[in-house]
Amino acid sequence: MADVYLSSQQAIENQQSFYNVIKKTGWEDAPFFSSISSTSFKNKDPKAGHTWFYRQRPQGIVGNAHAEGAIRADVKSYTATKLQNELQILKTSYGVTGSQKDVMSVEGKANYLAEQAEMAALDLRLSVERALLTNTAPVAAALTTDIRTLGGVSHYLITDTDALLAPLDWNLHVKAALKAMWLKGCKANYIMTSAAQKDKLDVILDTKKRYSRGDTSYVDNFSMIADTGYAKNVKIIVNPFIADGDMYFYDSRLIKAVLHRSKKGENITNRDYDKETYQHLFEMTLQIDDPYAMVRVKNLAI
Repeated sequence: MADVYLSSQQAIENQQSFYNVIKKTGWEDAPFFSSISSTSFKNKDPKAGHTWFYRQRPQGIVGNAHAEGAIRADVKSYTATKLQNELQILKTSYGVTGSQKDVMSVEGKANYLAEQAEMAALDLRLSVERALLTNTAPVAAALTTDIRTLGGVSHYLITDTDALLAPLDWNLHVKAALKAMWLKGCKANYIMTSAAQKDKLDVILDTKKRYSRGDTSYVDNFSMIADTGYAKNVKIIVNPFIADGDMYFYDSRLIKAVLHRSKKGENITNRDYDKETYQHLFEMTLQIDDPYAMVRVKNLAI
C-alpha cells in the first residue's frame, strides 16, 4: 500500500495518509491526539531520541532608560533549555488463522480482514492516546532490549495544581488555570476533562438556560467558552482516559505529535504459526514547545 512507503513528512502533509486518517477519525475516542498538531522526526537515528529547545519569553526590563549617545545596553543572554523525549513503537496486529481461512470463501476472508484491519486501526489510535497522556518519564533503550517509551504530556508539566479533593470551582480552578497560562504568554484553546468533571462544568455554566429553535429544546452540553478573560473560544472535550478528578487546560498549537514512521497493513505472516497476519505501526513521540502550554488541575472531588 502507498501509505507504507510515505516518509514521516509526506504522511503528515498527505491528508489521506494512514496517519492522518487515524488522527482525524479518532476525534470521538482519541480527543487529545486529534486536537494537537503534528511534525516529522528529522534526526536520522531514533535510538538517539528526539530533542528540541525552549526559550523562556522575555518579560521586559524595568527602568529601561538610557542617555542619548550612551553606550549600548547590557547584553542579555536568552538561554535555551534543551528538552528530550524518546520515540516509541506502537503496533497492532490482525489476521486469519489456518482454521478460519480453510472454511472461508475468498470474499468472506476479504471482508473479515477488512473488519479486523479497521478494529486494529482503532486499537492503535487508542494506544497512542493512552501513551500521550501518561505521567511517566521517557525511557531510553536498555543494553539488553531496544524497547523505548515516550514521556507523556503530564511529565512535562510545570504548573500542576492539586485541588486536594475540593469540588470544581470556576474561579479557583478553571479561571486560575487559564490565568496561569496567560501570565506565561500562552493561551489555552482546549479544556479537556474527565466525564465526572464535564458534568460538573456543565452545571457551573448553567447550559440548560440556552434555548433554541423557538424555545422548544435546550442545550445540555457546553462545548465552547467564548471568552474567559484570559483565552477566547476555548473548546471543551471529554476524555475517557484521564482520571476522574483531573482537568487539563492547554494550547494545542504548542503541543505536537512527532511521527518517525507509519505503516499500514504490513504483512508479518510467520508460516510456522499463522496463515495470514498483518500489522499497523506508528513510531512516534511527543513534543511540548513551551512547558507552560498546559496546566493540569488534579484530585478534584468526584
